[in-house]
Amino acid sequence: MAAEAPTAVAPTTVAPKAEVTHLQIVPAVRDVIVVVNGNRYTSDPDGTIALAPADRHGDAEVFGLGASPPLEHMDFIGWGDGDTHVVRPLDSLTGPLAQIAFSLSYRVQTAAGTIPPGQATVVFDTTIGRQVLTIGQPEWLVASRAVASPAGLVTEPVVYTALSFTRGPTTTPIAATNFTPSPEAVWVVVP
Repeated sequence: MAAEAPTAVAPTTVAPKAEVTHLQIVPAVRDVIVVVNGNRYTSDPDGTIALAPADRHGDAEVFGLGASPPLEHMDFIGWGDGDTHVVRPLDSLTGPLAQIAFSLSYRVQTAAGTIPPGQATVVFDTTIGRQVLTIGQPEWLVASRAVASPAGLVTEPVVYTALSFTRGPTTTPIAATNFTPSPEAVWVVVP
């Protein structure tokens, strides 16, 4: 039996990754700080950061929001490809645009008529789980967050629906009312 001739295999080539020229903060917020090669960058109002050519192959470190006073709070979630390391080599990402995911929070407080601060709580339902807020106590609440989609990261707003009011041992259902966090908001609930 004659040996079969080897089959020729065409060499495969892998296209090089496109260089990262811009970073995109999702949700879009200005003044988010990212340091590359020791150079500090801050995001524009549309959430973009244009990288200098000399920094496009360095390590990027996400620092977060640099605004003062802090009327909003940003929590790093990860990179658009799902990696959750705060420091990433830009060469490990596919450009020209690399997305960085955050959750954006605002400080809000609840009020209920003449009830003194700290004397009652309100239960809210959201897409990120139940939240119990104490009347009159400012708290940071997620207003929006980055979520993955087939087209990349997109911003998902978080809506809070008031469900019940508790004062002492009594819990009372309340008419479902929707609230969306905004800077220094006061949400008035009717028990």
